[in-house]
Amino acid sequence: MKKMKVLILSMMLYLMCMGTSAFAASENIDCFEYYKFQSGLEFNDLHAEKVSYAPGDDVRVFYNLLSHMDVPIVEGKVRVQMFYDGDDAREEMIDEFFDARDVSLYPDEKVPLYFKWSVPENAKAGKYTVKMYFVVGAMFNLCGISMLPYGPPGVPGEMTSFDVVNEGAESRIYFDKDSTTLNGRKYTFGTFAPTFDESTPISIKTKIVNEGTLKKQVSLMMNIYEWDDLTERPMAAHTQEKKVLLAPGASVDVSYDVGALVTGAYEVKFIATSASQNAILKMRFAVGGEKGGIGYLGIDKFPFEAGDEVTVFSCVSNTADYSSTFLGHGTVEIMDKNGKTVFTDTLDEMSIVADPMGMKWTFSPTESLNYLKLRMRLYDTDNNIVNEAMLTYDYSKFRDVPKVFSVEADKSNYKQGDALNYKVSFKDERGTSLRGDVVAYIVAPDGNIIHRVKDARIDGVFENSIKLHGDEGTYKIVAREVNHDLFAETSVALAAGKVVAVDDGSDEPNMMPVVLLVALVAVVLGVMVVMVMRRGKK
Repeated sequence: MKKMKVLILSMMLYLMCMGTSAFAASENIDCFEYYKFQSGLEFNDLHAEKVSYAPGDDVRVFYNLLSHMDVPIVEGKVRVQMFYDGDDAREEMIDEFFDARDVSLYPDEKVPLYFKWSVPENAKAGKYTVKMYFVVGAMFNLCGISMLPYGPPGVPGEMTSFDVVNEGAESRIYFDKDSTTLNGRKYTFGTFAPTFDESTPISIKTKIVNEGTLKKQVSLMMNIYEWDDLTERPMAAHTQEKKVLLAPGASVDVSYDVGALVTGAYEVKFIATSASQNAILKMRFAVGGEKGGIGYLGIDKFPFEAGDEVTVFSCVSNTADYSSTFLGHGTVEIMDKNGKTVFTDTLDEMSIVADPMGMKWTFSPTESLNYLKLRMRLYDTDNNIVNEAMLTYDYSKFRDVPKVFSVEADKSNYKQGDALNYKVSFKDERGTSLRGDVVAYIVAPDGNIIHRVKDARIDGVFENSIKLHGDEGTYKIVAREVNHDLFAETSVALAAGKVVAVDDGSDEPNMMPVVLLVALVAVVLGVMVVMVMRRGKK
């Protein structure tokens, strides 16, 4: 995509420094100075395991995520679209899903990944295309644009293909793109989205076709999204569901009416499902006017130390149409893990056009941060939030960070009833605390687990304590960090003695006090009976 350098005229910024922010400055930049759309992330060596498959086979697709960004990537997601591209079809989308989520990458870092996809039963023979996309957060396209799937080839981050060979019965369901209309006019896929005004009701019509010799019960889901469906949160008021029964070779008309909408860009998504087969149709349109949108947001280094020069950068544009100018203002803010603001700046009223506009802020923190939240908001002239973006930067989630995971006890030898104090540590090689989820348990000499902690949150250190009772011998303390599959263990010795109780770490009540109380009551009642009998004899 051609880079566009845009000058922002007469923008005045009022600088606010809070918390750990010691100095801040801002300036206008080329939107793509930091945001390297289509070149910042590579699907390296994307390929299917085999050249051809049969219905029912599992297709394994391998690839490497390789970052060419000069800045860290956080909250990355890999989106996959599957298409049937046989001789009698044109880019019929048959599946869409997220393969990887919450990916964090440093510059030049490479992460090997793969996914598995099952070829539907009775799948049509022919060519099948895989289109890959990489998004940041819930709204930023870094490699490919999944809301523009059709072309050919649309705007994929990368593509590969494989063949399906089927010597048996074939069938499929699909949306007939040639019969698809938007407000009475044929919808042209793979071109610019049509624009309407706020008074125009939106009406979509299409056909779903059952090709083959089998009768099919089809479930149909129809949704509309603001901007696109990356958030996976449709506009609930416009969700429609229905079931249709399709005879072999038959088709059925589908209508979707949503009425008039406010200014903005929208994506419509139809999903038809029958047994193992899917059909997906995506359409875009806009309601013209002024609506500011955030196209990308990030920081140039992470984690950072006190005194570092840190740059926050962003791209904004008017997202509703190409001719309007959005008037508004905004804020950008960094918060630490406790929610305290460590940097903020307020953007005075500005004019935002359709071409992406870049800006950056530079500040020097007075303390180190290895976890933060970065947030930007755009407001209209009535002070309503029209767009908001937030990213979480967590040092623990970067795969190449050298992680040191250990568990230790406060001593090596214990007597019956002693408190066993143990500590789980999760840090990098420099001693910087890492965040994660820990499972810890203690194993007795006979192999039974006598104490267990499930899914404890750790931020550098997790500590716990139990009273140790049991058989003489060696006890193992085992810890696991579940997000990175890390393992650590240590052993302690317990001296012989009378067994009093075993602390199994469970929530079940200890019945020993109840038993003692019952015995005591029985003794007291027995004494009272004896005294009554003696008095009777007198």
